[in-house]
Amino acid sequence: MSSDQVNEFEVFFELQGTGFDPGEISKLLGLNATSIQKGDSSKYPTSHWIFSSGIQKGMVVDIGVAAEALINQLKVAEQKIIDVIEQYDLKAYFEVELKLAPHIYSINYEKLDGVRITFEPEQFRFLTAVNASLNIDVEYD
Repeated sequence: MSSDQVNEFEVFFELQGTGFDPGEISKLLGLNATSIQKGDSSKYPTSHWIFSSGIQKGMVVDIGVAAEALINQLKVAEQKIIDVIEQYDLKAYFEVELKLAPHIYSINYEKLDGVRITFEPEQFRFLTAVNASLNIDVEYD
């Protein structure tokens, strides 16, 4: 099976805004960002602090499991996240980026390899507590 015949996804939590140092957010939260981008005052003023599951691949993917694992890591810093969002006037996003494999359209649908997206009430409780938007982006050929 070639690598272009598997589904691929990433789940991540992002804080973004202007006038803050993403590196400082890691210190305040006690969590190391997987990616940061510091905005500048001219062309790209928005800074980003990202905490990611990393890219995961498989014929069958369960995004809910990855989302739960990521949120469980974030929950230990829930009040700190709420505090930095308020202190720095940040916006929070929980993102799912999914790339469906091309083979998905030429298989036996009774034995469908695929994707499961499940969010549990406790995950929604956390996202609501930190006032995070939930975005799900799906790409396919």
